[in-house]
Amino acid sequence: RGELLSEMGPAVAWEERRTLVLVNLASIMERADEALLPAVYREVGAALHATPTGLGALTLYRSIVQAACYPLAAYAASRHNRAHVIAVGAFLWAAATFLVAISETFLQVAISRGLNGIGLALVIPAVQSLVADSTDDDHRGTAFGWLQLTSSIGSIIGGFSALLLAPTTIFGVEGWRFAFHLVAAISVVVGALVWFFAVDPNFRTDVASAAEKRSAWDEARELLREAKSPRGYRRLHDDVLRRDVPGRPPRRQDGRRPRPAVPERREDRAVPDQRRLGRASGRHPAPRPPG
Repeated sequence: RGELLSEMGPAVAWEERRTLVLVNLASIMERADEALLPAVYREVGAALHATPTGLGALTLYRSIVQAACYPLAAYAASRHNRAHVIAVGAFLWAAATFLVAISETFLQVAISRGLNGIGLALVIPAVQSLVADSTDDDHRGTAFGWLQLTSSIGSIIGGFSALLLAPTTIFGVEGWRFAFHLVAAISVVVGALVWFFAVDPNFRTDVASAAEKRSAWDEARELLREAKSPRGYRRLHDDVLRRDVPGRPPRRQDGRRPRPAVPERREDRAVPDQRRLGRASGRHPAPRPPG
């Protein structure tokens, strides 16, 4: 078994690195998609005859739908292959971005942006949990730092490219619409790469687990019960209590620290010695004066 693990070690490490790269690419496209519309507010307002208030409402609609879909995203990330969840989210936001590009009325854009929130909500929890499970304790902080860096780069790329393309016309298509088409196409490619090449550590085998065989209603009730239960916080509290701190005595098995030994006073040590001497000589020592 040890030889098997040693042979699988490099392959698993390569899968984890490949997964982290693809997950960061998905994070770049997710943030780029979010930054598209605010960068082209003026062009979209002119094309759809929308007021600044209406343009701001488009982002509000997307945020409301995205927030409402986070429980569904949490369920999907905890019960299904997270690489496939990220890919499905990329496909959904790519389809919604394409619908925004071909929309002709404000209502069509509002509906498309609402659908966009579903895809974005599916991706964020799955990306973060997959990064956490694909790294060890020593490199997890670095992995999350790179994830935040790539997310910021995605916002910069999405906003900057939209600003550059907005005032132009490419192949007879308005620049802001072409920017949405471009991001949608790249998102589809990234989603396909994540689907086929990213690996979820919990789904390396094709054997169906017992959780997959249960009904969706049972899994939803279990997820809600886990969210309400304080056992997770108690377990974290116990782990913190049992953690040893340099410079302090280690804790016992029950999590409590042993009390430090109190040094005896010289007077307390002298009393037993006098009593032993008294017993040896047949005489009892004189009682100590009070005070």
